[in-house]
Parts: sequence; structure tokens; C-alpha cells
Amino acid sequence: MLAGMNNRYRPLALIFALLLLLLPLAAAADVLEIKAANGSYTQLGAQLQPIVQGPFVVNVASPRHEIKVHSNRLELLKGPGLGTVDARFEVELEGFGDLIADVVGPDNSRTHFEERVVARRQRIRVAASMRLQKVPQGYMWTLISPLTPSVDFIVESELSSKLTATCKVFEILPLFDLLDCGALENALTTIKVPMPAAGTQWLIAPEKLTESEKSFLDRYALGS
Repeated sequence: MLAGMNNRYRPLALIFALLLLLLPLAAAADVLEIKAANGSYTQLGAQLQPIVQGPFVVNVASPRHEIKVHSNRLELLKGPGLGTVDARFEVELEGFGDLIADVVGPDNSRTHFEERVVARRQRIRVAASMRLQKVPQGYMWTLISPLTPSVDFIVESELSSKLTATCKVFEILPLFDLLDCGALENALTTIKVPMPAAGTQWLIAPEKLTESEKSFLDRYALGS
């Protein structure tokens, strides 16, 4: 390709080709599965975002639930600051629980629902800029800024069909021509869990990690 190129542009083409070869190497992230993160979790206490669709406001909560993590994948890339990392965490999980919904309708009426929900096996992904520091108690993670505002969690229940049926009663009325019952149904089956606030910290105790996992984190942690 370079043979027929004007000599004036050939050096630029060589530099560009070299950059293309080096870019994947510069951006390559280390990957690790933290074995201790797999297992079952209950009552995680996550705050769910209210669902707003037209005149409907649905406040949702899940006070009782169980999540089983089958596998996880942690990718780390060194950030611009000392001890900072760009982290991408992928989890394969499933679960079940109770979903409580308090619905405020267009006439300010209030309806309470409580349904059993099931989350089929699925993968969720989280990305964030974090600071990793090695402390006497283990490895301290501090959230600098989430790169994804929330995590989508797909669930199945009868709640979505019940509320969608109620929505359709109002959808045919002229005053509610902007009401989108399909969007409401989608919001009830794809639950958005907000990311924690900046400054939130997590500690991983060293006894929870294997030697290879600790060696992996030591390459990124401040104070190692």
C-alpha cells in the first residue's frame, strides 16, 4: 500500500501504522476473577430509582431478595492519578425476591402492589473510575466517579402486566396522549439500580483473596 504513496506522506503513514499497532498494547487491561465474590447475597439494601411515565409515578423497593453470583470478571487499567484505576466489573448472576410498588396515578390516587419477582441468569456490567489503596486491613476501594449511572437488572413478575393494564385505561384518553404504556412496561421489567455516590468505599480483607489475586491487586494499589 505504501509503495504507490507519495513520498511526502509516507512518513506520516508509517507513524499512523505504528500507532495502530501500539494502541491495543497501551490500552490492554488486566483481567481477574475474584473467587470470594461468587456466592449468595441477601438484603443488599440497594435503593431503586422511581419510575416516572407521564402522570404515573411508581416508587419501587425490594426489601427481601436473594442474589446468587455464579462468576465475575474484573478488568483494571491504570488511571491518570496515583493509585487510580479504570475498573470494569462483569457479573453473571440470578435471583429472586419481593418487589413492592407504590403507584401514584394521574388523579393522585395511590395503589400498593407487592409481587414475587424472578431474575433469570444474566450478565450485568459496571464501569467506574476508582482509587485502590493497600491498607493494613486489606484493599480499600474508593469510588471516584461511576462511568455508568445505573445497573440494569432484568426481572419477571406479574406486576408489569397489572400496571400496564391500568396504564392502558388512561392511554386512550385525550388528556394522556403522550402516555407510553410500552415504556412503562419496559421500566418495570428492567429495574435500574443506581450506582453508589462518589466517595463510597469498599474493603476487601486479605484473607478473602488468594495469593495470585493479591499479587494482581498489588500491581495497581497505592501503598503496595
